[in-house]
Amino acid sequence: MPANRTNYTDPVLTNLTVATMQSLDTFVAEKVFPPVPVLKQGGKYYVYPSAAWNRPEVKPRGVSSETVGGGYVLSSDSYFCPIMGFHDDVDHNFAANDDPGIDSFRDAMDYVAYQIMLAKEQAFITNFLTTSVWTGDVTPGTKWSATNSDPIVYLRSKMRAIKDRTGRMPNTLTVTGDVWSVLVDHSAITGRLSTNVTQIGTKALVAGLLELDNLHVADTYVNTAAEGKDQVLAPLASKCCLLTYTPPRPGLKVPSAGYTFKWKGLPGSANDSGVVTSRFEMPHLKSTRMEAEYAHDYKTVSADLGLFMYDVIA
Repeated sequence: MPANRTNYTDPVLTNLTVATMQSLDTFVAEKVFPPVPVLKQGGKYYVYPSAAWNRPEVKPRGVSSETVGGGYVLSSDSYFCPIMGFHDDVDHNFAANDDPGIDSFRDAMDYVAYQIMLAKEQAFITNFLTTSVWTGDVTPGTKWSATNSDPIVYLRSKMRAIKDRTGRMPNTLTVTGDVWSVLVDHSAITGRLSTNVTQIGTKALVAGLLELDNLHVADTYVNTAAEGKDQVLAPLASKCCLLTYTPPRPGLKVPSAGYTFKWKGLPGSANDSGVVTSRFEMPHLKSTRMEAEYAHDYKTVSADLGLFMYDVIA
């Protein structure tokens, strides 16, 4: 007798597929700094001197004399949005064998879009969540994972340091996932919250304790193993956080620690995103190419308006 079920083919479910991808909530590249749509791939922008604007110059006017005068010199900085891209080719014969519930073309576009998101997140981490970028890189003398630490007091002191340096109080905190896991249950935070609060540890409540407008958690992982090997996940960043002043939107004479320049003039871009998605035939491969490109520049605009903290937990 044949072995049990050898002449039976398991049906493929049409209402269920499994794809263990990360939640989009873990990505912060599009959240921390406001986007600046630009017409040209590269260019310059003006920088006003903070020192001149903050120095009191007004004096009494004498009888039959002129008022005192003053001025300042504008400087400039530059941006450049390199074109990044990725594609996935869908073989026509492969797609013709799609089971119900599978759409190879849709899956390819989703895969490409997800790869673009990972690339943006890597660029954000590389450019901003690192040392030697901001004015001052610090490590707490007492790690926040220690029972006798007080991250609230520490963060408030660093907020005041930025205020003393620039005249602007920072309003945004970006922490890595492991740091958030420590903060969310830290006695210095839970002890300051009302006992009738039912949502202990939510980002809005912690931001409120620090009088911040925004609190973001960067908790994206990447597979560091080579293709064909077992997956080895590692966080893009860990044990660190970034304190910044970030306006809700860019504008003239609007200060910001950083901006994300997006080349909306990238050929094929239909909006200000600086992202182009394409679907076109590759006859010589008997395939359809699903492709995405983007042109962004993650730029530190004012290093004085940011402070990077590393090794904040053990």
